[in-house]
Amino acid sequence: MGDRTRGSRRVTSPVVTGAGESYAAAFDELSSAAAIPSGAQSIRRAAFDRFASLGFPTTKNEDWHFTSVAPIAEQEFTLVIAKSGDVKRGDLDRFMFGTKSWHTMVFVNGRFAPELSDIARLPAGVKVRDLASAWDKAPKSTDRIGRVTSYDNSAFTALNTAFMYDGAIIEIEKETEAAGDAPADLTVGDLRKEPPR
Repeated sequence: MGDRTRGSRRVTSPVVTGAGESYAAAFDELSSAAAIPSGAQSIRRAAFDRFASLGFPTTKNEDWHFTSVAPIAEQEFTLVIAKSGDVKRGDLDRFMFGTKSWHTMVFVNGRFAPELSDIARLPAGVKVRDLASAWDKAPKSTDRIGRVTSYDNSAFTALNTAFMYDGAIIEIEKETEAAGDAPADLTVGDLRKEPPR
């Protein structure tokens, strides 16, 4: 059972907990192999602890009454920490919907792939960077990561916060006009040879 606060009352809701051990092992692996600043790691740890407490919701949970997350909760996923350098531009065709003139940031298996991206021609006042390198190279850009939305009552938000490492940071200075400029495209593809187990 997981505890939730709704208004001023506490509601106990059933949870699916079967995959807990594999998520705990993956979290420990991520924490040691993909280091981030200690403040962000504290947020990650608190979010994982909250996910462990909440578990996955079931259809007996009021917010998920009409949606079963059992296929997700019962699926065993493999954590991919290292970048995969064996992806070619042609492998991305099925994920692309823009044109070559678009500003494109490509993530392969959850990790930024600069060799497949095109963010060098951004308009003045726009900065785009990957989160994994921003932790060290642009720490001010990461100040609000993990603090924008609450994971207290949402297992999926808690799980995503716990496993945060890479992603896109887009900063646009005030008064910046990009009208007529090419759109930005964040392409995320799962290109493992085998699907998640």
